[in-house]
Amino acid sequence: LETAGFITIEVENGKIAVELARDIKPQIIFMDIKMPVMDGYEAMRLIKGNDANKSIRIFALTASAFTNDEEKILASGFDGFLAKPFKRSSLFGLIKEKSGIALEYEKAPAAQSTVVPEFDTLDFAYASNRLGKETIAEIADAVQINDFTGVQAIVETKMLPHKDLSGLAALMKFAAGNFDEDTLTKIISTLQKAFA
Repeated sequence: LETAGFITIEVENGKIAVELARDIKPQIIFMDIKMPVMDGYEAMRLIKGNDANKSIRIFALTASAFTNDEEKILASGFDGFLAKPFKRSSLFGLIKEKSGIALEYEKAPAAQSTVVPEFDTLDFAYASNRLGKETIAEIADAVQINDFTGVQAIVETKMLPHKDLSGLAALMKFAAGNFDEDTLTKIISTLQKAFA
């Protein structure tokens, strides 16, 4: 959130969240359901119970993604929820749809003149062995949370120095620069299968 221009405050339990909500009146609160001292349900109830806090949007964070948990969370008064782990696109989608906060989007930089190879022309078996399990896992972690900047950084530091990986590096950099999570997911899946 901070990298997108939000000012954030983090607290360690629900009791402190209630106190800060009263004093600061943030626009949005992301509330973990399970916390020490006071859980998310009780903290949300106390915050929403104060008329001065009615406009605050409170979103639940939970490790559970079961439908009955979603229904319970929304029925209890939360304005929305995210199941962990979640992608950046889900986070900003929730803010856009449920908070009333207008988001400004930067335009992606113009595509560079680098030739980007077709997916099917790349040797993923060779690339997976060249990159190794740890680097593939590092890329997969970045792709899972839509950390496109992180993907580009890995490409720059761990792939571009190797000329024999330039085709895959170009495709990944292009996909990350265009926020193309589908292509990046397909690349990671193919690399992982080729490694096994």
